[in-house]
Amino acid sequence: MKILIILMGSIGDVVRGLSVAESVKESIKGSKIYWAIEPKSLPVLECSKGAVDKIILFNRNGGLKEFPRFISELRRERYDIVFDMQRHFKSGLVSFLSGAKRRVGFHRKNAKEFNWIFNNEYIEPCESSYPKVLHYQKFLSSVGITPGLPRWSLFRPSDLKDAFSDFVKSVSGRYVVLVADAAWKSKRWIQRGYEELLCRLIFEADLKVVLVGGRAGEDLSGYLRSRFPQDGKLLDLVGKTSLSEASYIIQNAIFCIGPDTGLGHISAALGVPYISVFGPTNPARVAPWGMEELVVRAELECMPCGKKVCPLGTGECMRKVSGDMVWEKAKTVLESKGGALEVDYSC
Repeated sequence: MKILIILMGSIGDVVRGLSVAESVKESIKGSKIYWAIEPKSLPVLECSKGAVDKIILFNRNGGLKEFPRFISELRRERYDIVFDMQRHFKSGLVSFLSGAKRRVGFHRKNAKEFNWIFNNEYIEPCESSYPKVLHYQKFLSSVGITPGLPRWSLFRPSDLKDAFSDFVKSVSGRYVVLVADAAWKSKRWIQRGYEELLCRLIFEADLKVVLVGGRAGEDLSGYLRSRFPQDGKLLDLVGKTSLSEASYIIQNAIFCIGPDTGLGHISAALGVPYISVFGPTNPARVAPWGMEELVVRAELECMPCGKKVCPLGTGECMRKVSGDMVWEKAKTVLESKGGALEVDYSC
């Protein structure tokens, strides 16, 4: 069976989708997974040898000729079924143009931008607060697999270790990872919170802290470097690693802390506890799998707004979360010796 998965953008969503690919590989012997994806999230698949047979890359910045080239490559194969797991207009169009007779997408209740008009089969609709990773599992029913709990046994960044920089490979010892960036401006935690938390981690817990994230977090990491002694306790790798390298660093951490971001889902997939600071998004829907009890958030009437930029212009939901609030969660993880907390998923 040849299955095309269309899930191109968000790092967190691609991590969630990997659990579906793994279930197919385990349950349907000889199945082949093809995955349409954009460059941003490509490293997630590259860290998952065995889960995906062929990657079909779409570079949205490739100019007018890129989309026809992408569709031409896509149509070289004859797929038995398409899983349109992105639910937007673009993914629906790609699904339709794939040439597959069976095109499974989200129910109209959950789809966006008229996505449903391009597909001809639909997964069961869910409420908006239903965990997204479990929502993805419902695609498995269309190929005769009973949806279950997600797993990521094939996601192993360490398999790519030989290609990493010597500097990244030298990160060792007992350390905590702190994520200093988020794609949405509204999701970014405040400078004061990071500073308070670092004081606790470095001076009270005597832990080494590694900062990771994209270039958008460089101003924050530069400020934090200036506030703490350069004695090896704080290592700033923000903007200095690839996504695969950051994943490898997370894989070997005691635990991680950060906002609602793709690296949080990578941490969860690796079984590394992730303490997440939530504001504009709904943790019931998008918290890293298995880490729901490690969510820290304020309680405001405007939450969750689901907006990339705070509609009120204050970012109050993230400002209300103090470093000490996050430290309380960190202590529970330290007391459990870095093990993930037990979570009850029964209805």
